[in-house]
Amino acid sequence: MLIGNRLIATLGTAYLSVLLAGAQEMLPGTVNYTEGEVLLRGDLVNRENAGMVVIGQDQTLQTNEGRAEVLLTPGVFVRVGPNSLIRMATITGTNLKLQVERGEAIVEVDQVDKTRRVDVAVQGVNTRLDEEGTYGFNALKPSVTVYSGKLSVEEDRKSVKVGSGQILRLDDAWKPAKFDPMESSELFPWTQKRADFASQAAERTASMLLAFGDSNSFNRGWYWNTAFHAWAFVPAKGYIYTPYGYGLYAPDQPHHMTPIFGDFRTN
Repeated sequence: MLIGNRLIATLGTAYLSVLLAGAQEMLPGTVNYTEGEVLLRGDLVNRENAGMVVIGQDQTLQTNEGRAEVLLTPGVFVRVGPNSLIRMATITGTNLKLQVERGEAIVEVDQVDKTRRVDVAVQGVNTRLDEEGTYGFNALKPSVTVYSGKLSVEEDRKSVKVGSGQILRLDDAWKPAKFDPMESSELFPWTQKRADFASQAAERTASMLLAFGDSNSFNRGWYWNTAFHAWAFVPAKGYIYTPYGYGLYAPDQPHHMTPIFGDFRTN
């Protein structure tokens, strides 16, 4: 009985932590996770303070021999490769703009916020992320890659649409071409691992909200999960599938339906 009481107390504490974090607005530009040496305003960001530090207006995040995951609007993850530098060029209530100034970043868009536009710029061109998908931006080898989804790349009066499975190299004739996802980027396998982790954190968070709370009182957004030491994305309603194939569900999902997730077993 004592073990059961302790378990209930532990779950209750974790649940309260999620509720308190969920009641707060997570600021766009929050650094959710780091590996290796990552600097914000010249200060080291590590696993202890990740989730609590934010890239402000016109500030930069620099990865030396490290990697970082940055969160924008709910459901948008920016994963930054080694020896890269990104800048938060614009932060307003209706618009966010991120610039990849050095190196590489891959952006996962699980759900689009229609009230807040998100743009990513690289090498003087601009893209608007208005569709779910996974998108790569490389400043070292100037290009925009669409692993899934589609977007428009714009420069001055020039614009071209890039579809799923295509890459647009910015130093040639601006003609999209096919590519091999596994050979296109050393960062891509790491983003897959982070997407796996994010789906697990989201599943655990939604399960806690569903089990202990009134599902009608929770909205789409970022919720802090103490057990994972990370912000987790909870969709607005029903089921959605991420670009990596993981299923996410909201706390309002009917109890009789079984959510489908990826295979989280480890060897």
